[in-house]
Amino acid sequence: MATNGITTADLNSCIIKGRVDDDTIVLIVLERDGSINRMGDGSTSPADRTLYIGVQREPLFDSLMEAVPEELLQLPAARVEFPDRRGTDCTLSITFGLSDGTARTYEAVFGSESGAPGDLHDIYQRALALTEPWWKDQPGRA
Repeated sequence: MATNGITTADLNSCIIKGRVDDDTIVLIVLERDGSINRMGDGSTSPADRTLYIGVQREPLFDSLMEAVPEELLQLPAARVEFPDRRGTDCTLSITFGLSDGTARTYEAVFGSESGAPGDLHDIYQRALALTEPWWKDQPGRA
């Protein structure tokens, strides 16, 4: 069932959360107004689990939206569990906040050796790359 009419212009926030088993290994929040939050680097090795919060002048949200296929937004919110997953269970969820106050979450459960599905993986990788310089520059980071 398609949900017609939503485009990236209708979005004002994006929350990306990666978990391995029940451990959150990365959290990234980008908003159209420049707000940025990030915790973790997506690795399972012991890492900085501090949530850094700030505002960025660069249009990171708009840059992230370039990686969001409009076709994805035409699908209803969904959670997909891949039955043939190999390795440790991983969950990648991406929640888009719409300008009307509603939200839409796309979530995939996959295996660490199977890999995340294409569109969600691409959005996640783009968010990591866009926020990496800001995250590494935070005071107190080891």
